[in-house]
Amino acid sequence: MPIRRVWQHWQRGVLVGLLTVGLMLCASGLGWLVPLERLTFDTLQRATAVPGSETDRIRLILIDQASLEWGVRENGLAWPWPREVYAYIVSFCRRAEVASLTFDILYTEPSLYGVADDLAFAKALHEGPALALAAFFGEKSGSSLDWPAGLEQPFWPDLPEDWSSKLEEPSRGLLPIADLLVNDIALGNTHLQADTDGVYRRAAPFIRFASQTVPALGLAGYLSANRDAVGVTDTQVLRLAGRDVPLTADNEVILRYRGPAGTFPGYSAAAILQSELLLAQEEKPQVDPSEFMGRHVF
Repeated sequence: MPIRRVWQHWQRGVLVGLLTVGLMLCASGLGWLVPLERLTFDTLQRATAVPGSETDRIRLILIDQASLEWGVRENGLAWPWPREVYAYIVSFCRRAEVASLTFDILYTEPSLYGVADDLAFAKALHEGPALALAAFFGEKSGSSLDWPAGLEQPFWPDLPEDWSSKLEEPSRGLLPIADLLVNDIALGNTHLQADTDGVYRRAAPFIRFASQTVPALGLAGYLSANRDAVGVTDTQVLRLAGRDVPLTADNEVILRYRGPAGTFPGYSAAAILQSELLLAQEEKPQVDPSEFMGRHVF
């Protein structure tokens, strides 16, 4: 082949290559490749990732439709329930000697039933097991700009400054009302960011608010019972309960779902409430507290 033709083929190949690279960079910059990237990621996850095995150390108490109907039918309780109702759940969990109890409910407004109702719940929280309450941290929602004055600073060991300084730092918080912020309660962040297609693929284990390190809600519940279980080995590895958890460049963990709904044992809140009332009268409960002993309860 003449040298001139070889040179023309080479030029044409370089031009095609440059155009291809340019188009790819343009598509990437405009986000056109993101759906394909997510589809590829999800497909690989389903095909190759080994799901985490379920654990018997978790229990769920569900405010389900059956519980709401029971509340109306048996006690005339409209939604939202009085806070004192949750005090009975705390009492049941204390009786069961659970490892921790986490409320995935935002108590950001005083009870509709008055101050006495909040104080009854606060008294139960103060006497309860290791506890975590939900909070929401972001840029648009929340009137709190500072750490609540009535709550001690987080009780887990300080994380290295060069690591914690890279965490997301939302400026506003929706926090539980002051009456419920009794000492030794952990606050957990409920604000997880889904991808634009609505799928949760990753989560931040910690954020920073008002110079305090705040864990995600599930992690807060665990740490409330295991105060020395967290540390950092380097800038992208979180050590939790003796295991190294790799982090992304944004200090997030890639989620590994344990399974579909129902993977962890769930109990109707109505059954727990009735059981606590029966136990208080020394009668046989619907749910034996031993089923909850030593478990982390949500």
